[in-house]
Amino acid sequence: RRRELHARAGDAIAAPLGDHPEVEAELLSLHYFHAQRYDDAWKFARIAADRAVAKYANVEAAELLERAINSARRGADVFAADLASLWEQLGDVSERSGIYDRALQAYRNARRLTASDHVTVATILLKEAWIAERTGRYSEAVRAVRRGFKVLGDENSPEIRRARNRLQAWYGTVRQAQGRSREAVIECLTAIAAESNDPESEAQARFTLDWAYVSLGHPDLPVNS
Repeated sequence: RRRELHARAGDAIAAPLGDHPEVEAELLSLHYFHAQRYDDAWKFARIAADRAVAKYANVEAAELLERAINSARRGADVFAADLASLWEQLGDVSERSGIYDRALQAYRNARRLTASDHVTVATILLKEAWIAERTGRYSEAVRAVRRGFKVLGDENSPEIRRARNRLQAWYGTVRQAQGRSREAVIECLTAIAAESNDPESEAQARFTLDWAYVSLGHPDLPVNS
């Protein structure tokens, strides 16, 4: 009876909205989930989650992403790549909320579903390294970056080069955070010299390079930031 009532409630909300039921996506995802109409719950939970992410409502976004993921687990017909994307999104909003354990688990689940996509796996490992560095677990951050390098291998496509350079820049930052400034300088200069066409990783490397120079007692060298 409860399932039936939720289904009727969802349909009653959707009916007046005609071709735009997504206006009430949050509410529809809730009713259809409890009605066990998991394909509908997946659809509307994803729409609602995207809206929550866009306005930085991270707690709400996490709840909606978990609803979509649970809909997939219970029978919604979804592609593995779409499910992996939701796990990664859940990791992102959890990280922004400071819920690092949940973020790491979400990232690991995403990696398992995208094992054949080397760039995506390396990108997720980089996010895991960010969390490890922020929480002072530098050895874990180093291991995550090295795993990323291993996944990328020797491939040399533009996407691979960008992913590798992001790992390189962050590796330098982790080494500097560990107080290993000489190593940090080498890693940052390597990242800056790479032709990856990625301003973000170059900026990270230049910022960390100046930090390392100051730590080494060279106040005349920090001109990169």
